[in-house]
Amino acid sequence: FDPAAGVSATSSVSDYAASSIGWFEGVRQQASTASDAKEALASRSAEALSNATGVNVDQEMSLLLDLE
Repeated sequence: FDPAAGVSATSSVSDYAASSIGWFEGVRQQASTASDAKEALASRSAEALSNATGVNVDQEMSLLLDLE
């Protein structure tokens, strides 16, 4: 095997496959963590925008009651 693969030259194909599966699992976990972080950021950004620009129903109802 190529030394760049991180597997010794005396390893078997099954050892190489197991190492590859472990590596792919690590990459998958990193991608999943990054995706979760981006999803949380998008959700919080949308909530902050809604809070800054959205209509507050309680405040609007209070203003309507004041007008009556």
